[in-house]
Amino acid sequence: MWIVAAIVAYFLLAVAVLIDKYLLAESIPSPKFYAFAIGILSGVVFFLIPFGALTVPPLPIFLSGFLAGSFHVFALLILFTSLQKFEASRIVPAIGGIMPIFTFALTFLLVPEIQIFSGKEFAAFLLLVGGTVGVSAGQRISLTMQSLLYAALAALLFAGSVVFAKFVYVTQPLLSAAQWVVLGSFSTALFLLVSKEVRGEVFALFRRKEKKTKFSRRTIFLFWLNRIMGGGAVALQHVAVFLAPFGAIAFVHALAGFQYAFLFILALMLSAKHLRLLEEDISSAVIVRKTVFIFLIGTGLVLLAL
Repeated sequence: MWIVAAIVAYFLLAVAVLIDKYLLAESIPSPKFYAFAIGILSGVVFFLIPFGALTVPPLPIFLSGFLAGSFHVFALLILFTSLQKFEASRIVPAIGGIMPIFTFALTFLLVPEIQIFSGKEFAAFLLLVGGTVGVSAGQRISLTMQSLLYAALAALLFAGSVVFAKFVYVTQPLLSAAQWVVLGSFSTALFLLVSKEVRGEVFALFRRKEKKTKFSRRTIFLFWLNRIMGGGAVALQHVAVFLAPFGAIAFVHALAGFQYAFLFILALMLSAKHLRLLEEDISSAVIVRKTVFIFLIGTGLVLLAL
């Protein structure tokens, strides 16, 4: 069941990314502000979940949830910063390939009694990770030492977020565990207000005197659809981590190749005009190459499901 939850989550993320690229005309203004905004918005979830579902965990479990949420915000900060400094075709495949490895390594170090992958599971893991890197990569990948360090740090923080969240999920009900993780994200986002850059961006939102832009109904619809898709994807990722056994949470990240596969398939379905907007290469060579890697991802999924 956790495999289904993870795949559906990555499909929703793929749709959300396409809508983001369609709606956003400007580049990311401030990585710190973006990480702050996402962390603050996640705090809304803390108040939406019924407090009757909240149970107070022991201090170590509370700290694990706080660290999980905090690591996620800092990972986003590193990701957004790296996307400004380097090409996405360098950073995204590197993070996608390193993250499952870090997740497995952290799980093995923190939970030594965990069962090692069987031969079949290890083969599935390699196929999923290799397929993820291949389907998300551009035609040319040239990682510098600096870009590799950024990718490795972001991957380590994302992996740490999932592993520490799992410690909470194995001891707490799902809704209660999610609240403690979200509290960590919200608190870390507030900490980012220490940055003068973030405070300036926040205050600017309330100081603007320009006339409000009138959006079409289509734009408003796509905006809210995007918010629903993104929120649903995050919720399903949490469900997948909650349901997956400790030894399998590395696969939750390894299945990220489905997001890039869905992105590529959806891009092929769009018109040429939209493809130019999305800067998606659909040459014959790219279609063949990505089809091969999508086949590898599918093969890895079959091995994992069996």
